[in-house]
Amino acid sequence: MRLNCQSSTWPTLAVGLLLSAIAVHPAPSTIPVEGLLERQVYTDAVEFRIPGQPGYEYACWLDNKPLQTNVLHRISAVDYHELRIQTTRLTDLRIEERTLPFIIRSSERNNSEWGLPPWTPFPVINSSPAEFSGRRLRVIGPAAMPRDYPIPLIAWIEETNREPVRLNGLVEVSGNRTTTLQLRRGIGSRLLAAETPGRVELETRLHSLTNRHPVVIEDQTSWQTVGGTLTGTVAWASGARILVTNDLEVSANTELSVGPGAVVLLEPLVNLKISGRFLGHGNTENPILFMPRHTHQPWGGFLALTNSSIIEITGAILTGGGGDPAFFPHHFGFSHRPEQPLFVGQNGARVSLTNCYLIDNPGQAGNGYMATFELEGCLVQRCIMTGQFEGGSVSIRRSALIEFPEDSPLFQDDDFDALYLVQGTHELRDSLLGWAKDDGLDAGSGSAGTVLVTNCWIESCYHEGLAWSGGGRVGSVYDTVLMNCGQGIEAGWSQTYDSPIVNGDRLLCVGNIVGARFGDNYDWNYAGFLRLTQSLLLYNQRDAWGMTWGDWTYRSAQMDLRSNYLSQPNPWHPDNAIWDPSKDGPQLARFRSGRPDDPVGIGLALHKTQDAIQQLIQGIPVGLSCFSSRPVQVNYSLISARGILQTGTLAFAPGQTLNWIPPLSPAPTIDPMVLVSLEKPQGGDLTGIAAAAFVEKSPPVFLELFWAQTASTLWLVWNRSDAILECSETSQGSWTPMPDVHSPLGIPTGGSSRFYRLRL
Repeated sequence: MRLNCQSSTWPTLAVGLLLSAIAVHPAPSTIPVEGLLERQVYTDAVEFRIPGQPGYEYACWLDNKPLQTNVLHRISAVDYHELRIQTTRLTDLRIEERTLPFIIRSSERNNSEWGLPPWTPFPVINSSPAEFSGRRLRVIGPAAMPRDYPIPLIAWIEETNREPVRLNGLVEVSGNRTTTLQLRRGIGSRLLAAETPGRVELETRLHSLTNRHPVVIEDQTSWQTVGGTLTGTVAWASGARILVTNDLEVSANTELSVGPGAVVLLEPLVNLKISGRFLGHGNTENPILFMPRHTHQPWGGFLALTNSSIIEITGAILTGGGGDPAFFPHHFGFSHRPEQPLFVGQNGARVSLTNCYLIDNPGQAGNGYMATFELEGCLVQRCIMTGQFEGGSVSIRRSALIEFPEDSPLFQDDDFDALYLVQGTHELRDSLLGWAKDDGLDAGSGSAGTVLVTNCWIESCYHEGLAWSGGGRVGSVYDTVLMNCGQGIEAGWSQTYDSPIVNGDRLLCVGNIVGARFGDNYDWNYAGFLRLTQSLLLYNQRDAWGMTWGDWTYRSAQMDLRSNYLSQPNPWHPDNAIWDPSKDGPQLARFRSGRPDDPVGIGLALHKTQDAIQQLIQGIPVGLSCFSSRPVQVNYSLISARGILQTGTLAFAPGQTLNWIPPLSPAPTIDPMVLVSLEKPQGGDLTGIAAAAFVEKSPPVFLELFWAQTASTLWLVWNRSDAILECSETSQGSWTPMPDVHSPLGIPTGGSSRFYRLRL
């Protein structure tokens, strides 16, 4: 007998003896609830009360947690909730039940996450130094370029056989100045500051891996000016310096070729209109470079307009293109984003890019309308999105589509997908997608089409990693990792019978809000089917979920989830095993790059090293750089000027990528600053944020400082961001400012003595 909120003094033993012979009569209308309606969506919070009636005994639960009657409850947790009430009439022991499902949505997130808590992907945590041993650091950049322009640099981590390695790392780049380049799952790029004329040796280092890329900065450059219409056969030779001053048209039956090492500058919003053939013959040692003549005034893009339009480019870096912010809907058709694409193909045109790097473009990378797009060994990074493609075909192999439009904790619900596919026949193989403020791959509205995704890695998307919806959609996903997303894989809405059909096999969905879902965040129609087998759905807030909001029902009949591993039992999907980390951990090895026994990186999963002290009441996330097939653990300490407030050990089971330092209890009311630090890792190395300071939220008037000693580090913690830390070799020596140092500062113990002072 459950007596969580008892409103009667009826003997509980007598009631318990009679229950087995009494039927339960669902009668929702007879159990009143004040302030709450079932199947309603509330913004930010709702208040309700369950009035207890004389002569009845009550048992009440909100999301399976006991709840009291005759009390005003305020619920602000943004999520899907179920209030369940059971009453027993004491005169005849008649039992009645009522269930009220409801949603609280976040006003900040608008309607983007019905039934889901707000999701901000956790930040990149770099991999352990040991994981890079025996791998190769490959660097791509121009061999020579004009002065006064930023230098594009691309870095890959690979096996010696050129296979990708899904590691995170911070590459140090040294030329005339030193900077860093962040790798996300093995690849990254950056526009380096312009260098003075002469030969510059760009030395790159990532732990034990090094490389060197020389680039010649030209003092004087002679430009060939072009524009207008080209006919016949035209060649821009190796090392050519081309300035395109106005729209350039390659007419039908015309071929324009560009040699390796050519630099093509384009005036603002200038386009290359290709009705014939455009051939780029660069290579990774001496790529072609396309960039704007004026750094902050982007050029336009390539327009392939007819079935005779062919663009084939190998070995090129393209930056600063897609400059028209209102390109759609004025040209060509509909796109979810208005910005100009770097490449537009329509009416049977073909665009083929091999070993090309489309980085830091203010527009989209591409849009296709009944065209063919092929990307092989390419990087698309920091564009609005890779693009929207309707009809035709898209083939993406051994490529990376990341950061749309950037990797930051700022929420922007505005169709920043990595890739949007409509009808047509499309495939993604051996590729990386992620760090998108909407979806990784959205195969959405429009006519029928198929998409094959195999051996891919999809990470850190605000909404879905793979979103399937629309009429006639068929999606097939194999051997793919989906992690740190709002939802891993989703079979969503449709206005058409029996669509979308989504089949997944041998997937790893880990560390998402929902691992695999049938349904979507709209009160629309849901007529498709989700089939998932031989997969690992681990440590998601919900491993599998099937709620839809058209009728508020769980569509288990439209889900076939079997022969998988789940973190927790799910009564809707009984034909799955429950993950036993100690026994099943080795199964993760096939999803992890290279050596499964390597240690992983560990760090505080925070976007900054100083935050409001109130965050300690919520708990502090700690993350791993990747899932491990072995247990990982790390110690933590919370310290203030009064001393140690809390210590403990966080354990990560095989497959678990996130854990939480428990909320500080009691709440920090007398400490203006608290240091949270990690130390003594096992099974991993501290590669992320090892310590963070939590200070009073209001701007402090006085500068305060305290120090804390941990096992191997002395931490200096101060409260004002405008304070300047200075150091000196002696107490009476000259003081040197440390402008890039922020609180907290860790000073290793056992080293040479230095002196520090803090001033405003």
